[in-house]
Amino acid sequence: AAGETATADSEETSKGNTAARAVDGSTVTRWCAGDGDTGHWLKVDLGSTRSLTGTRIAWEKDSTNYRYRIEGSTDNSSWTTLADLTATTSTSQVQIALFRAQARYVRVTVTGLPSGVWASIRNLEVYDRPFTADLGTFKLVNRNSGKVMDVSGASTADGASVIQWPWSGGTNQQWKLLPNTDGSYRLSNVKSGKVLDSPGGSTQGAALDQWTDTSSDNQWWKLVPSSTSGYYRLVDVRNGWCADVKDASTADGATIIQWPSTGAANQDWQMVAL
Repeated sequence: AAGETATADSEETSKGNTAARAVDGSTVTRWCAGDGDTGHWLKVDLGSTRSLTGTRIAWEKDSTNYRYRIEGSTDNSSWTTLADLTATTSTSQVQIALFRAQARYVRVTVTGLPSGVWASIRNLEVYDRPFTADLGTFKLVNRNSGKVMDVSGASTADGASVIQWPWSGGTNQQWKLLPNTDGSYRLSNVKSGKVLDSPGGSTQGAALDQWTDTSSDNQWWKLVPSSTSGYYRLVDVRNGWCADVKDASTADGATIIQWPSTGAANQDWQMVAL
């Protein structure tokens, strides 16, 4: 959004921390609200309606829990929620939100702040193209169990099982998104460098694994927004089935399988930037 027109409902004008500072391409400058209340918003006008893929926000402070909502509009009147981070526990200074939307205007509303912290953004980037490596690293949290997608035993071998496990911070629980030309992604495990894979020719209910990247569409995944805001279904391009925690289990070590979309919570995943 660098160079686009930005406005805000409140600005710390006495220190020059105006809305325009959040889209000047610099993380030295920033927008800041005029007081420490929640509910303040920053909005950018992209000039025309575009096919958006996500945002990247650099907040003023690191190790701080900013809670917020991202909305989009084509007319600056009717707004649709694109990403709901009103309950996030993340304290990362730079945070990514992935979505697919048609919008000209994007608005970030700050809904929660720690005591003594004001709404303040150093840089707001809005993307209308597939993300590249600047996405960073994510953990994938299942909505049903609260556990994360994990390569079993921290294996680096082809064919190693993909399971759910409580978050421990291990690199076998961390994933990078690698964009494909059709707008889908490969999910590359940080520990092994291998990608989430639907075994070739496998059937409904087959267990997912990791495999060396072959650029085949059984390793390509669409991020389809769930009916629950902030979550996605991971849909395999080849067969159209979702990454699903088998039998909706909440147990450690439960297998991740492929299954037709049911809309259930065990098929919903939250992409949490690390």
